[in-house]
Amino acid sequence: MSKCYQYTSNNTPHCIFKLCYKYDILPTGHFIIGLPGETKETIFNTINLAKEINCDFASFNIAMPLPGTKIYNKDEFTISSYSDVDKPKIVYETKLTPDEILYYAHFYFKKFYFRPSYILKRLVYLFKYPVQFKIIIFEFLNLIKKIF
Repeated sequence: MSKCYQYTSNNTPHCIFKLCYKYDILPTGHFIIGLPGETKETIFNTINLAKEINCDFASFNIAMPLPGTKIYNKDEFTISSYSDVDKPKIVYETKLTPDEILYYAHFYFKKFYFRPSYILKRLVYLFKYPVQFKIIIFEFLNLIKKIF
């Protein structure tokens, strides 16, 4: 992951997220899965980081190097199709197949959102800020659609 401009300190995201919560800012985390060299363990570590920093919302996206980006210009990628964004057909140096990357991305997505602590946190937020009820219901319905 260091090839892909990862942050330099392991506790930097922890400090930033604590500061956000201190000032009632609900931080989000956007994570990329399937970068060159990705393994089941690195995906697991990414999801654990999302849990540790206690994201209010987290997205787990599949790496898809698009023309014009720095990672696209590296020799590790061979793009066969951009037509289906949900199932990118990418072949590159990794220990996982594209299907395995998709499987683990969906598996850990569910593992993140269906934790009792996350559900409880969302319910507490709902009662603390009742004005947000419609937004939370909308988020929940979108989550269910994405999972099933």
